[in-house]
Amino acid sequence: MQSIGRRDIFIGIAPGVANRLPPKHPDEEVKFMLPITPDEQRRLLNLRARARRRGILVKSSAKPLSQKNRGGLMIADASKQVVIAGPTFNLTIDAAERLYDEHLAEEEAKIVADASALIR
Repeated sequence: MQSIGRRDIFIGIAPGVANRLPPKHPDEEVKFMLPITPDEQRRLLNLRARARRRGILVKSSAKPLSQKNRGGLMIADASKQVVIAGPTFNLTIDAAERLYDEHLAEEEAKIVADASALIR
């Protein structure tokens, strides 16, 4: 069993598991989820609150890691019952924030386009 240190947090990692954290690119899949720092916890709570106001869920899975559960986050639309991003719980907090903001911008653009079509 190897140990990986991240700031002052240490966690045992089973042999053979990728041990590179954090991902170098926000879209890169999370291989496993380490305990998050207070700053990351604040960002996650803020993202969940912003998303909840729009009917969007930011979920994290507590199930064991597998092909369908990478230990990260998933963004889902509660009203449409569709996954927006991270179907295998593979998003980092950075990627989840960016993808939520992109989704929100797309939805607002659709609303403006529909409203302008009605005016004409």
